[in-house]
Amino acid sequence: MKTHSTHILCNEIESKIELDIPEIWPNITLKTLAAIRYVHKHHAYDYLIRANASCYVNITALKAHLASLNSRFLYAGPRAINKDFISGWGIVLNKKTVETLLNNEARHFLELFDDEAIGQMLKMSGIDPTSIPYLEISSLEELNGIAKEELEAFPFIRVKASNNGKRIDDVLMCAIHEILGG
Repeated sequence: MKTHSTHILCNEIESKIELDIPEIWPNITLKTLAAIRYVHKHHAYDYLIRANASCYVNITALKAHLASLNSRFLYAGPRAINKDFISGWGIVLNKKTVETLLNNEARHFLELFDDEAIGQMLKMSGIDPTSIPYLEISSLEELNGIAKEELEAFPFIRVKASNNGKRIDDVLMCAIHEILGG
């Protein structure tokens, strides 16, 4: 059993990081930390975004929001309701925070889901979460009722939508992208 992200082999093929660990929920934290470690080691960046398929990242609004923050350590995104960590569907870390996270990877947090584990490891290092505005959209009807200017204001837009029992997140993502001039 692998117990530290440094024990996981990573390869990058056509901008896709592949990890040598089974795709099961108990491994999500190790996989996330190993991928973050790989990006940190092999790529130049100012900010690292850990987002999932239900998150539309409005880069223009995110850049503007990040420019308004003045922090040496940045751990930001949509704050989990009644929790002291950032929701895993949209986490933003700056390089200094990534270094702190990777240097303080704690084995006893690996059983938690990755967003909570990251939050706990950073909390132990004295880094608190910073909320970033977000919007949640659950239907095309809801999206059609939102003005373009309102969509433009949100750095993160969470999309979780179904129609007749079938997920249509991709349809909403494409519609948002079209509205925002993508």
